[in-house]
Amino acid sequence: MDNTKRLLANIGGILGVSIIGAILMIGVDPGGTRWLKFILYAIFFVSISSPAVFSSRYSCSGMLRRLRKRS
Repeated sequence: MDNTKRLLANIGGILGVSIIGAILMIGVDPGGTRWLKFILYAIFFVSISSPAVFSSRYSCSGMLRRLRKRS
């Protein structure tokens, strides 16, 4: 149950960051079709932030597990 809450929190955080980033980028980049730019910027920010959150290689729990095994 704890894993599903953490997963939902991660997904919510990624969506929040991507929506905020897309809104900020639309403010900087005037002109063009706004809804298309919003969708493309949101996809861009999701693609950047999701590997950092979901990658087990960079997670803190994986590093802590390795440190405990060494001691």
